[in-house]
Amino acid sequence: MGVSGHTVDSDPAEDFGRLYAAMSDEEVLHLAAEAGLTPEAEVAFAEQVAERGISPEAVAAERERQELAKLQAKVGSNPFWSYRGTGLKFRGKAFLSKEDEERGIWVQTRWFVMWWLCVVPLGSYRVRAVASDPRGYDIMSREPLHLGQVWTGLGKTVLVVLLVLCPLLLVGWWLTR
Repeated sequence: MGVSGHTVDSDPAEDFGRLYAAMSDEEVLHLAAEAGLTPEAEVAFAEQVAERGISPEAVAAERERQELAKLQAKVGSNPFWSYRGTGLKFRGKAFLSKEDEERGIWVQTRWFVMWWLCVVPLGSYRVRAVASDPRGYDIMSREPLHLGQVWTGLGKTVLVVLLVLCPLLLVGWWLTR
């Protein structure tokens, strides 16, 4: 006899079967989307999924939901986090297709900004506004860096630096000659 009343020679597949049978449908679906089970667990799990009638489409939809949730957590839901103009911000707005435009989904580039100026592009994302939070975004997917937004952001930064720094350098030079 084992510690909790189970025999030491118990079958792992039966243990997994009991474990999965005790789970709710949502928990089983969540686990199905994660994958990565041992072979013994996989056999018991496949039986439980078949018994509950969970379709491969439902598993794929749950897997996609989990991936979006991970991306949302990684990127953050508040792109306006900054302190006195320094921090992380989304800049730009471009539509990849007419369908995205109709659905209210656009591409924005996330930047590290300093003094409200774009310094380093961190990535581009398909986003849509959150109805409950006008300053928040739902991150739909990561996209290749949107070069138009990168060049625009860097161009504006260079322009501001030139318009502010050059006159200051010119005055400094004039006063010291």
